[in-house]
Amino acid sequence: MTEKKTWSGIQKEEYQRGKPGEVNFLQSINKTQDYMAQYYAEGYQSKEEGTKKICWVTSSVLHELLFAFDVLPFLPEFSGVMAAFERKSTVYQEAAESFGYDIELCSVARTNLGEIIKGRTKEEGALPEPDFLIATRHMCQTHFWWWEAYQRHYNVPLYFNELPYYCYEREDRLPKHHEQYFVEGMKGMVRFLEEQTGKKFDLDKYREIVKLSNRVHEQWSQVLEYGKVIPAPYSDWDLYVPLLGIGNWRGLQMTIDLFDGILEEIKFRVDNKIAALPNERFRLFFNGNPSWYNFQFVPAILAARGAIFVASHTSYLFKDFSNIGSGSFEDIGNGLAKNYINQCLSTKIKDTIRVCQEHKVNGAIFQDNRGCRAFVFGFYDVMKALEDEFDLPCLLYESNSADLRFWSDEEIRGKIDAYLDLLEERVG
Repeated sequence: MTEKKTWSGIQKEEYQRGKPGEVNFLQSINKTQDYMAQYYAEGYQSKEEGTKKICWVTSSVLHELLFAFDVLPFLPEFSGVMAAFERKSTVYQEAAESFGYDIELCSVARTNLGEIIKGRTKEEGALPEPDFLIATRHMCQTHFWWWEAYQRHYNVPLYFNELPYYCYEREDRLPKHHEQYFVEGMKGMVRFLEEQTGKKFDLDKYREIVKLSNRVHEQWSQVLEYGKVIPAPYSDWDLYVPLLGIGNWRGLQMTIDLFDGILEEIKFRVDNKIAALPNERFRLFFNGNPSWYNFQFVPAILAARGAIFVASHTSYLFKDFSNIGSGSFEDIGNGLAKNYINQCLSTKIKDTIRVCQEHKVNGAIFQDNRGCRAFVFGFYDVMKALEDEFDLPCLLYESNSADLRFWSDEEIRGKIDAYLDLLEERVG
């Protein structure tokens, strides 16, 4: 019998395998930390030496366009998430609230604004300060006011572009007037970047970056396809780690290198029948944002009883807005319009049912996230559709993605245990 291909020089018998009741997370995702340190170091060096401009952006801004101008985009949202992941977010949120920001606002926004108010340092993980700002409303309507707060603090130029919400079928293109509205906004962004950098737009350079970005999109799509394999070769929770690659570094070779390694390890697992959870019994869909400060709490409870997340709307959301096609502003607008948060309720329901069917899930868990109301809009209607049309048992628990003051171990463990009891009764 021919030996299967090895992964990164690790022989099959030497590869770390999971134990029943524990998720064996991908080893290759750890390279994300190395690339993040490299990117941050370049940002700070560029800021100190004045070699490249720094721009704070939302995740759905066209990063490829900024790279074409030798601008380094940074995501304040990611900084807020990392503070929560390190369980340092409360002190920043309290600082923001003392400053006047309401506790019901986006918890990631409160965290990052609090970082600025408290004066988080480079050594503590702060972002290099922006030379200018670009924001969108493609997913989150609060970005407009959020980025205005940055503008007031740093007194730097801000450009804002938006894409109208539209109720469409996934195969549809935007109405022509919506498409043109977005295109004119993107042309304005080009002029803004020319003004801020003193450089003319290099179309050839942009096209080369688009080619790299398209490769990243293809890689991410391949990763999601592997998520349909039974048993699952990875937990969908794995994908939250390298999201920074597709959210911030599209168009960079290092992202292609990162995802090449991830795909190679996943393929190794599939070829050698290595499951992420050896005793997989229940395949689950997740919708919402994880509670970053207790990131492994829910997956650990599930794994102990043979359940694993195999798909989520977050993973597919990044697939949608990374699909920039030819790089034309028309293609970009139509790609952005298809992400989950930008969808109308009927399309959210159809997309959720489609993803659940394709991944052959046994159930779905929703986190009603008080820290991100845009994501949870329509959750109860989506759950009802899954239960009525797909006969899929659903669970919803309430928490907050970045504010641990809204978290209860006992309450969430109790709800998940009761839900798994229900799944076991169904399976028999």
